[in-house]
Amino acid sequence: MFIGRLPDGTVYGAWANAQANDKDHVGLEEVEADHPDYVAFMALASVVKPDPRAAKIAELESRIVAVETVVDAKAVGTVVL
Repeated sequence: MFIGRLPDGTVYGAWANAQANDKDHVGLEEVEADHPDYVAFMALASVVKPDPRAAKIAELESRIVAVETVVDAKAVGTVVL
């Protein structure tokens, strides 16, 4: 396994394969799969945080559907109540 560390020692990423040696993948080091830093990073990465915008997005999507329904109904001349 490979982990990427920032200069302060914080793990910023983990990969099964070595990454390109470029500006986006600095501080790479190969570690065992049971290395404490790798295990801790993967545990944090598996926690799914709810998107605070999800409810607003769902509301806006339902409004779009409602508007499309009215527009479609007017296009064919039906009455929408």
